[in-house]
Amino acid sequence: MKYIIILGLCLVPFSHQSDKHGFKPDFYDIVEENSPECLKESNAKKEDLDDFLNEKVEANKEIKCYLKCVLEKMGIISADGVIDANELKAQLPDEYDQNKKDDVIQKCAKIQSENPCETAYLLAECCEDQMY
Repeated sequence: MKYIIILGLCLVPFSHQSDKHGFKPDFYDIVEENSPECLKESNAKKEDLDDFLNEKVEANKEIKCYLKCVLEKMGIISADGVIDANELKAQLPDEYDQNKKDDVIQKCAKIQSENPCETAYLLAECCEDQMY
């Protein structure tokens, strides 16, 4: 559950309850609600996504674009790959203190690539780095 877990740990929507993985219930709702559309939009195959999440394969273009689609649905990244630092900060877990939120924003919100899908992937990696 590689980057979906990363997204869940770093980019969860508002809610007051967390499950055993640190995810907030609304995160699952957003991913589940948008997954079919994001799979179609990114041309990702569910099997490839499952293999990626189980760390059997590296992220390909389609997986990166799937991540971009999910982040876009959350309002964290625009269609052209611009990260919304305010939305990113707003969706960080309540458990993060202000200093941790500021650190994540400082290190991750400035990421930019020519390819919006690559930007989303790099953002997920950055958030993972900030978590551990």
